[in-house]
Amino acid sequence: MRSFPHFIKGTLLLTCAGLLCRFSGFFYKIFLAHALGAEGIGIYQLIFPVFAVCHACTASGIESAISRFTAGAVEKERSYALKAGLFLSLSASVLVCVLLWNQAEFIADKLLCESRCITPLRILAPVIPLSAIHGCLQGYYLGQKKASLPAISQILEQAARIGSVILLYRIFIQESRAITPSLAVLGLLFGEAASALFMLLTLDLLSGSLRDAGVNAFFQSSAWFAAMFLAGLLPPMLFFLGSLLPKKRLTTAKNVIE
Repeated sequence: MRSFPHFIKGTLLLTCAGLLCRFSGFFYKIFLAHALGAEGIGIYQLIFPVFAVCHACTASGIESAISRFTAGAVEKERSYALKAGLFLSLSASVLVCVLLWNQAEFIADKLLCESRCITPLRILAPVIPLSAIHGCLQGYYLGQKKASLPAISQILEQAARIGSVILLYRIFIQESRAITPSLAVLGLLFGEAASALFMLLTLDLLSGSLRDAGVNAFFQSSAWFAAMFLAGLLPPMLFFLGSLLPKKRLTTAKNVIE
């Protein structure tokens, strides 16, 4: 029963933070629609299925696993589990970041059928490791019943995203530069960087390197972890395919008509 007030408090904090971000995001999307136009918004939306798949491959399952093991572990094992999770997530995210940067042209031309997605995809690449750090630390704090820190980081991420885009938009207008979807992707980068930096600054890890005990604590239920990873990967993959197929069909129909 002692944990019940913590549950209510954490739920209220996360709910309020989510509502605030949704409310600000509503007006942010209106601003983007006016700034980028319908075509620019369409190009911007094309990269989100790619981001969802990259995030699912690098952070979503590990974030849930860290939260689960942190909630049921003693203080020392919590640090080991977080270190193991960060090691695995960062290793995968750096690999995905490099692949996304190098294969941005192939993904844009062959999969998304839109060459103007090349630059946004390359800007998106460094967002993957930052998102992995943010996700792992968020799972760690939620497992410790410290919902205030993920709530603050969520608000900070949204504020940094919106603020950076508005600032860059005004600079671009003053310099008579073209407003492209890359501007909105830069907002994603600044937002993830702000939230990851905040979470790292609030982190109090035990000193020492990654130990075998930490890896064992993290993987004590490998079958459960694999199931969580696959369950987290499937919806983004379906979302990616669902957004990819209409684009390909429309491009094929346009070529046939012409």
